[in-house]
Amino acid sequence: MPVAKCKGCGRPIAWVKTPKDKWIPVDVDQEYLIVTKQGQVVSGRIAHWATCPKSDQFRNKWPKSKGDQNYGRVEDRGSPSKT
Repeated sequence: MPVAKCKGCGRPIAWVKTPKDKWIPVDVDQEYLIVTKQGQVVSGRIAHWATCPKSDQFRNKWPKSKGDQNYGRVEDRGSPSKT
């Protein structure tokens, strides 16, 4: 897995593709074993935006009112940021 450097905090990250063909940055320093609802054990990594202290500068912001551009359009957006 090629390793890059986060532009916000400088920690090592890797980019992985989700089942929905979206690229997300993940932490490379630790891999976890996860047990699914079906009882399978799979390995995985934590999304870097969950641990990066500078993640807010990279997140898409949801429109907050009807006056904002693209209000109500969610088909091309990721998860909403917490405000």
